[in-house]
Amino acid sequence: MSAHGSEGVVRALEKLLEKARQGKHGYLVGILVGIGQKPHGFWGGSAPLEPIAALQLRDLSAMMDKLAVNKVLPARDPTVPANRVCYNMPLSPMSFDFVCWLIDAEMRRRIEGAPAPLRVAFWFGRDGKTGGLEDPYRKQMFENVIRPMLALVGAVEDEEAVDGHCHPVFSPRPIVEMCAAGHEVPKFRAPADKLQAMAARFPRKPVTITLREAKKFPFRNSQMDEWLKFARYLKARGETVIFVRDTAQAMVPVDGFQICPEASLDLHWRLALYESAKMNLFVSNGPASLGHFSDIPWMMFLKKEDDDYAFTANTPTFWREQIGVEMGVGQFPWSRPQDQRIIWESDDYPNLVTAWEAFSGASHLAAVS
Repeated sequence: MSAHGSEGVVRALEKLLEKARQGKHGYLVGILVGIGQKPHGFWGGSAPLEPIAALQLRDLSAMMDKLAVNKVLPARDPTVPANRVCYNMPLSPMSFDFVCWLIDAEMRRRIEGAPAPLRVAFWFGRDGKTGGLEDPYRKQMFENVIRPMLALVGAVEDEEAVDGHCHPVFSPRPIVEMCAAGHEVPKFRAPADKLQAMAARFPRKPVTITLREAKKFPFRNSQMDEWLKFARYLKARGETVIFVRDTAQAMVPVDGFQICPEASLDLHWRLALYESAKMNLFVSNGPASLGHFSDIPWMMFLKKEDDDYAFTANTPTFWREQIGVEMGVGQFPWSRPQDQRIIWESDDYPNLVTAWEAFSGASHLAAVS
């Protein structure tokens, strides 16, 4: 299984190989590092060039030291009110991991009684221009996920909040702990105009199926054949099924079913659709976190693995230590038991049907009572 960053390593080595094949260089030196891995140094070429290579290596080390300092926030003033927070762009993920950072910051603001709104500054390094946005994927996530997410919790972007707090929270555990201490968890809310538009478009509450269709870690992707079979099962029982495709596949039709490209491409439309739905179904992916921290009905399918499983984030130890939930049996403590649940099974058709029938039975009992 590929480690985080391995694709960048391969691209860098391929560029070096392309240059080496030009025949203009006579010595190479480098190092490979990875979390939990022994560093691997490599060097080779013409011996007379070794002193030059050693000098360049020292210069490179000094440059990397400067780059590292540039990415470190200046010291924080602990007396700054909790409604001022700062996101370290160079060192922080550009992904749905921002959900936990934002919810944590808003929760701390409420706990400390600082006035709304939460003010968020995005810090681009000490040079003011380092954030990794030259990478197309990071730029897309920043513009289409991270920035729009602020409004969903009532926060605003404010560059003057650059002196604010910066808690590197990218997993739910601190939120779980604050909830266990009796504090209310903030919830995302879709903009009223988009919510009204979605309700008008789908007067009968649909069932949404959000697909993971990524090139990275494809073993985590939705099992399309299983979901299609399940969608036909739902359709035969009178349900309106909407597929929400991966952003890169937003406009690609799903034979026999509706898609919602707006939801695939726009975070506010996505949450508005979810809030308009009877149920929202996910595998473990970024958009599922919108369900975890909102009032929408949701079920997320994730098979329990053992601790020796290659993908660490799907292991009991990771869930216990980083999420604060016991894998296989636990749930987020703020979730509603009847319609906000992690289903600790794979997204195979029998598991989908079993979970749906359990939800449908609970919904019927609630309606009768």
